[in-house]
Amino acid sequence: WADESVHWIELEASTQRVDGPQGACYQGLIRDVTEREQAQIALRQQLRARELVAEVSGLFGNSLREDLDRALDAALGRIGPFFETDRCYLHQRRAEDARLEQTHAWWSETIGADQERRARAEAEPLEPWLERLTASGQTSVCISDVMRPPATDDPLHTGLARRFIRSRLILALTSEGKTIGTLGLDTFIKPRAWTDAEIDLLRLLCETMTSLLVRQHVERERQTSETRYRHLSATMS
Repeated sequence: WADESVHWIELEASTQRVDGPQGACYQGLIRDVTEREQAQIALRQQLRARELVAEVSGLFGNSLREDLDRALDAALGRIGPFFETDRCYLHQRRAEDARLEQTHAWWSETIGADQERRARAEAEPLEPWLERLTASGQTSVCISDVMRPPATDDPLHTGLARRFIRSRLILALTSEGKTIGTLGLDTFIKPRAWTDAEIDLLRLLCETMTSLLVRQHVERERQTSETRYRHLSATMS
């Protein structure tokens, strides 16, 4: 179109014989069906989103205690490709010093094969991103394209550029008002803009992952208490 927007059209045409040297002509009707196509695309996306949520929830719900880490790895392996990113990763707060530590990650086949790039990306601390989340009062922080410089100096932007990361989205995992970790999605080659619907879907997935992490933490605390109790009983006897 004149405004450089993309439209879908539907064409109906037929031939009609006429007298004269040409012998035939064509007549047809062209309709703009953009709204209909966009509605169908939105419906397909909603169905795919529901399938993703059901699949991830199934991974967690069917996991035994020993398989929780494996379930988290599998979930990231579904989320990363679904949103067409190169890296999908989970950081959790360490109990001893509250620093963020990467515990699970998925890499696309192409980017993940580059060990130097992986090491460079994983070496970046996420505390500045968490500070931005806390200061803004939001549940997500996004830089869609590092190739577009910000109006003012931004340390987050500089950190991505230094590690050749093209875009990043970070979401907070919160429980009882406290941030217990973050979910991150990076691209390295192409920019990545995020729609409100996509971020809402990711927030829903974050809630599901948070429930699993809390469950995992409670289970570990129970195991620790049982070990201490057995040790104390053995000592007293």
